[in-house]
Amino acid sequence: MNNLSKLYQTVTKRHYRPSKLFKRRRVIISVFLLSLTLLILFPIRSLPVVSRTPFIITNIIYSFLIACSLIINIIILRPISSKKWTYIKEVLLVLNTISLSLVLISLITYLIFPNSISKDLIIEVLIKAFVFGFFIYITLSFFTLLRYVLNKTPLNIGLSDTLLIQITGKNKNEQLLIPIKNLLYIKSEGHYINIFYLLSDINDVKSILFRENISNIQKKLTSYETLYRCHKSYLINISHIKYINSYRSKTHIVLKSKNCRIPVSTNKAKYLAQQINSKKHHFI
Repeated sequence: MNNLSKLYQTVTKRHYRPSKLFKRRRVIISVFLLSLTLLILFPIRSLPVVSRTPFIITNIIYSFLIACSLIINIIILRPISSKKWTYIKEVLLVLNTISLSLVLISLITYLIFPNSISKDLIIEVLIKAFVFGFFIYITLSFFTLLRYVLNKTPLNIGLSDTLLIQITGKNKNEQLLIPIKNLLYIKSEGHYINIFYLLSDINDVKSILFRENISNIQKKLTSYETLYRCHKSYLINISHIKYINSYRSKTHIVLKSKNCRIPVSTNKAKYLAQQINSKKHHFI
């Protein structure tokens, strides 16, 4: 029972890869290119190859089907929007993608080469599907893990003080370029956003209004780790949090600058508390 309990805790543990590290378009293109490269270097030898042109076209079709399998599983499992992406979900994403790729490739192979289906072909496709699938997964995971580790190192956090952030609105003249450490929070105001930031002193808070919605801004700024959507109307810089306060059913955070109070959604309060308690971020 203890072993089963440990296994359950492991597979349901939160995966190291945050959703913002999962760049959907980049991953899909990478899977397509890696699949095509592997199929060209290690072709399916049980297929009847008449000339070089059908060989290349067939491999492009197979690579496209593998990428489509990944897209379908991304839509179903939603690794981008999932609040808790666990190791079991990660395994399911890989296995489902490989399995669906096998089904689609088998169907297309039967249509292209109706007389070529044999025991040898089935065995070769099965072996290469799993070998290629896990090779591609390990390759992509390595670079994802590398980005994750580099984003967590103290050296990188220290350098974040000098990083600049550019925020743009829908109008051409709406641009703001400031150090990331100076950004306090962004507030949604209908079809506009109000950006609050520091000039030099911690109490010298300025604001500027841009024509843009907060969801679009959040997507544009996903690469900035210290920015977090704590409420449907607020995007905050975690580095400026002084403390979190809960009273009855309402939770809000207090920022260091002029003790600004920001509302927090109930399901976001726990995450913010963990960030402060673990001292994960470089607080200013």
